[in-house]
Parts: sequence; C-alpha cells; structure tokens
Amino acid sequence: MKTKLAVKMGSKLIEILKRESAYADFALNSLNQETTAYEKKYLISGDVFIHKFENGEMGDDRELFNWYALVKFTQDWYDTKREIEKTLRDS
Repeated sequence: MKTKLAVKMGSKLIEILKRESAYADFALNSLNQETTAYEKKYLISGDVFIHKFENGEMGDDRELFNWYALVKFTQDWYDTKREIEKTLRDS
C-alpha cells in the first residue's frame, strides 16, 4: 500500500517529467529549425550529411562541424524525449 508521501512524490515526479518533456519539445523545435537551414543550404538531409561527414566526404569546414554537432544534439534530445514519454506511459 502506497503511503501519502509516496503518492505525493509520484505525482511530483510525473509533473517534473511532463515539464522536462515540454523542455525537450522546445529544444527539438529550436534544433530542427537550425538543422533545416543547413539542409536547405547544402540540399541534403541530416541523415545523408551524417553518413557523408563521418565517411570524410564533406570536408572539414567549421560550419560542417557545427551542423554535425546540431544533428547529434538533436538525436540526443529525441532519445531523451522518447525515454521521458516511455517513463510517463509506464507510470
């Protein structure tokens, strides 16, 4: 049987996870806007860019490293969002 404290803590954790989920949405929206600008400039998708960049086919321009970092940050945020949503579903 759950105590009042456990129930209160559980509801607080859910509240925190929902807030973090909203923050992840904000971060993803911002990152997607930035990566879209690169995709339009170079006329390739982020996935194609990552493949070519990691295989040394894109050169070593500083801007390309910035794009690479943005794509990786975006992937990390998607992973974070997915884990938050899974935790919320399972609670």
